[in-house]
Amino acid sequence: MSSGQKVILISGCSSGIGYATAIRLARAGHFVYASMRDISGKNASSKKSLESIFVSESLSGKVIEMDVSEDTSIHDAVNQVLREKGSVDVLFNNAGFAIIGAVEDFRRNEVLDQLQTDLYGPIELIRCVLPSMRSKKSGLIINMGSVAGRMGFPFTVPYVISKFALEGLTESLRPELKPFGISVTIIEAGVVKTRFYENMKRAKKSEISVYKDATSKTIEGGRHLFSQPDVTSPEDVAEKVFQAIKENGARIRYVVGRDAESLLDLMKSKKDEEFERYKMQDFTDVFK
Repeated sequence: MSSGQKVILISGCSSGIGYATAIRLARAGHFVYASMRDISGKNASSKKSLESIFVSESLSGKVIEMDVSEDTSIHDAVNQVLREKGSVDVLFNNAGFAIIGAVEDFRRNEVLDQLQTDLYGPIELIRCVLPSMRSKKSGLIINMGSVAGRMGFPFTVPYVISKFALEGLTESLRPELKPFGISVTIIEAGVVKTRFYENMKRAKKSEISVYKDATSKTIEGGRHLFSQPDVTSPEDVAEKVFQAIKENGARIRYVVGRDAESLLDLMKSKKDEEFERYKMQDFTDVFK
């Protein structure tokens, strides 16, 4: 491994932020383990596409299989990295999805599926990489957060819960791991132009619920937001991740996207009640 090259493990690289970040970090000279689920099935084309970029540009990288909703898959992937490289210098917890619906409509398993991927998966990944980081007395953990981890939005309760939890996880781990030379930080993004919205799930009960119309309007509103030409790109987020690595997670939070910056600044400047009224303006049509 060349001087300055880090071994980086990224979850959720089949598209969007993970895909773009894997390329950006490999181009920066790091060895990237780009993980994704089902590399021989659903994500076979994504695997082939990413591998072709690594090969054509002579980049240091490898696509591996990892499903963050399965502990065994997480352990196998991390063990592979440790077996081949001896350590994980940077972990980027990126994999995630969202399920839409009113809280009354969610079934227990739907909420648990969301938390398994967006919260329990990152926690288990962190647990797995920490021994190697502690032995080297260095390491960086980057969690993929959202403005939805700082403020709530209706009809996205399980997703918001997971992102709020990642904020608390990040804040709690920073002092816990600092004595071992390990830094923890979180990326807070707004709307990012990825397939995130196409991959979004809907609570099954919402199709026959009293909230059916409101849920549908929320989905359409989100689709409109994700289609705007000035939406933050996956490459913008990848650049922010690169910055966090370059600074070794000097800041607890890295905000990306003008929408995220504006909302967070506004939240800081207003009282809770004022900010709530402002947010509700965006959902007036939903509840008609």
